[in-house]
Amino acid sequence: MTEYSKVAGDCSVPKSYKLPDGYKLGIWVSNQRTRRSIMEADNQARLESLPGWSWELRSSKWEEGFHHLSEYSKVAGHCSVPQSYKLPDGYKLGIWVNTQRNQSKQSPDRKARLESLQGWTWDPLGEAWETGFRHLSAYMHEKFNCLVPALYVSPDGFRLGGWVNTQRTRQSRLSMARRLRLESLPGWVWKVKG
Repeated sequence: MTEYSKVAGDCSVPKSYKLPDGYKLGIWVSNQRTRRSIMEADNQARLESLPGWSWELRSSKWEEGFHHLSEYSKVAGHCSVPQSYKLPDGYKLGIWVNTQRNQSKQSPDRKARLESLQGWTWDPLGEAWETGFRHLSAYMHEKFNCLVPALYVSPDGFRLGGWVNTQRTRQSRLSMARRLRLESLPGWVWKVKG
């Protein structure tokens, strides 16, 4: 275990991990965490002295993900991490972020910590729609219509033409509330004459 900790920098040994000689280190580590309450104090202390040891593996895994997301948020200015995004070290941050959005599995403390990050949202798809609607509203107030060219890109880089086209082609799949909001804009039409 000491050698694994030195090399990996932590003690998050996957349960299926075996040493080159076949020793099932992952199972051994899992057993130590399970047996904490009946373990002798000196053995507990030896494990706790290892760099990266944690009795609560899930908690330390969460903290690792939160740390990565916090750093990402500082650099990117948001928490809209693509699901396929991996850090250079292979950490699957996109998957971790997607998992966190299941609010029913979050403690109030974790919810508050996530919400404290710049650009955190529980509903990235809903927020993306709202961003598109804001851009369309601004376009309508400037041009007095909603006939956005298909390739139009807003001054801030938002691909408004593509967003508008998506709304028109997916009309039947939009919620009634979203359809009504689009229809409330002066000049909105579902079908553009060719």
